[in-house]
Amino acid sequence: MAEVRLSASDPARTLRLSGYEQHDPYFGGFGVEITAERLTASFSIGTSHGDGLAEFLFGLAQDFRGWQGTRSWRSLENDLTLAAGYESGGHVRLTWTARRFGWNWHEDIHWSVSVEFVREAGEEMLDLAREVSSFFGEPEVG
Repeated sequence: MAEVRLSASDPARTLRLSGYEQHDPYFGGFGVEITAERLTASFSIGTSHGDGLAEFLFGLAQDFRGWQGTRSWRSLENDLTLAAGYESGGHVRLTWTARRFGWNWHEDIHWSVSVEFVREAGEEMLDLAREVSSFFGEPEVG
């Protein structure tokens, strides 16, 4: 799959994962673009086979009846994170946060941007997990 695109009820709010390439047997990279209102942030993320993002999303889909608190995922270098919270009515709030660090890695944040999407806890989360799994060329785990 060439890309994964999430959008909200407001079509100006999107998250796009694109261009995944495996650089060697252990590491690769992909592009991320976040758009919200009049803001667009585009950047590259280093990864080790998706850093378990697909498995994380499959886990959320499997727990469609809900959970307490927030579940979190982070990329290899913590420059892309995802926080998931279960909401009433069988929905999951996904908060994606991207950040760029300065010279003192993890101490000096140059910028960060977050965007939120709400998805149905069952099939919509399962569809997203499948898309991400395909994007990284992983077997379906859910």
